[in-house]
Amino acid sequence: TWADTVQQLSVNRAPTPGNPGGTPKRSMPAISPAYYPKGATRGIANATGVSLLLLDFDNSDKVPTGQYHLDKRTGQPTNRPVLRDELIEEPVQMREPMAVLEQAGVAAFAWLTWSSTPAGPKFRIVVPLVQPVPVSRWAVASEWALTALGLDPFRRGLDLPVLRNPVALAFLPGSPNPETIVRTEVRGEHL
Repeated sequence: TWADTVQQLSVNRAPTPGNPGGTPKRSMPAISPAYYPKGATRGIANATGVSLLLLDFDNSDKVPTGQYHLDKRTGQPTNRPVLRDELIEEPVQMREPMAVLEQAGVAAFAWLTWSSTPAGPKFRIVVPLVQPVPVSRWAVASEWALTALGLDPFRRGLDLPVLRNPVALAFLPGSPNPETIVRTEVRGEHL
């Protein structure tokens, strides 16, 4: 339920000590907007529908570094460029889309992410849906939602590939110092 989701998003989490898999952030639990039949693994082919609108505000553009990823078999450069995130001008602030959602009367929950900084805010917003959207219709439904909710002016800060990916993951609110996590909630109706 939405109440269960809000409860999980309200828990302060810290990274797992000694995470052998890489960065501490990667030891954190995550949320996905999709749902699956029992026993299915995460993936577009296995997802049955989408029950949350996941808005990933990274406020960055992907900029080529001039380097290319290496082929794992040969060690030679591929034609896939290595990209770095570059902060956009006039980053979207979390309060801006949340105010629009509040005005629309739509429930939403937002939090600053692990890598957010005052100069480069990064945050996630989840909005519950009245009924699940079939995965095959998600690209159209997610675009409709942006326009219907009045969020088009904030596209500049959105990671649109994440929005369009029905099985995207968003790490739950977490930090090396969990007491510093900033969250906000808008009470309202499901979209």
